[in-house]
Amino acid sequence: MLMYLLRTQLSIPYEEVGRLIGSRDHSTVMHAVNKITQLATTDVHIREDMLKIKTLYEDNKYYLYTYQHSSYIYTQSYEQRVEPIINTHNTER
Repeated sequence: MLMYLLRTQLSIPYEEVGRLIGSRDHSTVMHAVNKITQLATTDVHIREDMLKIKTLYEDNKYYLYTYQHSSYIYTQSYEQRVEPIINTHNTER
């Protein structure tokens, strides 16, 4: 399912997905994507798993993206996100 998600959710080219997974050929990735697509049409458990993973990804997409592209932006957005939580629990500030 990892190959499927990398390809469909992140739009990573087949060749790059194969390289990331570990020296897999693009045709192997294409087969995996097609296989998961077929399974998802008939297996409710596959669809549920895909939905859970996609939801986790969507909920954290901004933080994952900024972490990958700029540690400064990630640090700044992380502090903005966490600071209100720290302030509500830390009365010494």
